[in-house]
Amino acid sequence: MDNERPRAENLYILFFCFVFLFVFLFFFLMIRRPPRSTLFPYTTLFRSSLSARPPFLSKDKNLATALLKPTKLYYNLIAKITKLINVKGIAHITGGGLTENLPRIISKKLSIKLNLKNLPNDNLFSWFKKIAKLNDKEMLSTFNCGIGMALIISKNDLKKIQKFLKNNNEKFFVIGKIVKTIKNEERCIIA
Repeated sequence: MDNERPRAENLYILFFCFVFLFVFLFFFLMIRRPPRSTLFPYTTLFRSSLSARPPFLSKDKNLATALLKPTKLYYNLIAKITKLINVKGIAHITGGGLTENLPRIISKKLSIKLNLKNLPNDNLFSWFKKIAKLNDKEMLSTFNCGIGMALIISKNDLKKIQKFLKNNNEKFFVIGKIVKTIKNEERCIIA
């Protein structure tokens, strides 16, 4: 009995083995060249020189500038909007894209119905979608697709907020609406 290790030590050793395996796999994957048949065509991105003009319509002088634009800060704008109208929900669209972030801010009895036609026509995301061979669902669940912040507001406040945003030279898009959740349906419906 004295030779048996306590259960906690076994877990510690198991955890150490997983960490070691993860580190080994990470370095192995970093030094090997990815196969040409992977989902993301690495060679296309790296063949495009970061100092060259972007391979899509852009005002940026090179691809690096287009890819590394800093995020927009929304605090001042949101502070003014919340004084103007009653905002029902706010979502900063980051990892998880639109389809994961938007349902988090509404009741489980409700769903979001996104209208693809109303999303911004962003050349960077269109280019990335094309080279990565992603469909709409994959794009919307991974990237913000040009929507950095989403507000849920009453239909009665729409005209007031549109006027406010236009007067402040802010781009905005009415990208969808709230609907009742249908059993066994996605909580973010792409239409």
